[in-house]
Amino acid sequence: MTVEPISIPVPADATPVRRRAVFSSGAGRLTARHAEGPLGIHAQNSTRRRRLADESLRLIDDLTNRPMDSLYADSLLDQRKRSAFSVWSTRVIVFLICVMVGISGSVVVQRLHADPRKQQRDWYISRIDEASAQSDQLNRDLTDLRGQITTLSDQVGADADNTQLELDETSIGALPVEGPGVSITLTNPISASADGTGSSSVQLRVVADSDLQWYVSQLWGAGAEAIAVNGCRLGVQTSIRKAGQTILVDLTKIESPYVIQAIGDSSRLKAAVAGNGSSDVAAQLEGAGIHPQISVVKTIRLEAAESRNLSYARSIE
Repeated sequence: MTVEPISIPVPADATPVRRRAVFSSGAGRLTARHAEGPLGIHAQNSTRRRRLADESLRLIDDLTNRPMDSLYADSLLDQRKRSAFSVWSTRVIVFLICVMVGISGSVVVQRLHADPRKQQRDWYISRIDEASAQSDQLNRDLTDLRGQITTLSDQVGADADNTQLELDETSIGALPVEGPGVSITLTNPISASADGTGSSSVQLRVVADSDLQWYVSQLWGAGAEAIAVNGCRLGVQTSIRKAGQTILVDLTKIESPYVIQAIGDSSRLKAAVAGNGSSDVAAQLEGAGIHPQISVVKTIRLEAAESRNLSYARSIE
């Protein structure tokens, strides 16, 4: 036997009236004041609140007769079907917006993780490259002019002074020379980074400017008559130094592998840099995985070194 719940009778003047919200999209299409959806929403949600003195009874009445929110019930009254084009167009637009947001987020994260000093470093490197190219062009022009001067001097018969002049210019690196000698090749370890700095989680030993200076010093001491590093001839004012993570020969940037060519007595030059001396530089390079390759060359051709104008020095007659 089913027991019906006790309910309060509703007076005739309190008959529930269904009222639409003014902002509902279907409010303008309704012709009647009472609307009942396919789910029987009107039967359960359109009743007025009964006037009850007890708040607990009012709460029970709301839960029993009005379990659904009125705005949600209004939304269920609109049973219009959406076309396939409308559904897929909405999905495509949402997908494109998600892709754009993802790409924008990736770009922002990439910029945040970028090295702010890389742009400045690249600018300095480009300036060095431009200066090096300009210096090389000036050296070629200078070599051509010296060749023209030599040709003109031969034509006027200045042979007596040309011998000593040529010897002096050759000794200071002002003229191209060729002869036997040795070639030394130094290469950074394979595990070094691409920029040659060796900066990674593990600090790596790479060829430094001091290493090249040591080899050049040993070659000069062994009687080398002309030396070039990566094709850059060393003159009386040539310097090998480090600028940031780059090694420069004057203004010319050089990179691994570093090739040192020297003209002179091959046996003496090779013995001076073979690693049998008292210096620890060769041993340090060997321990870091840098193995210098020394070979004897029968003929080495070296171009002239860069020549600078003298502003203060004057010859003594």
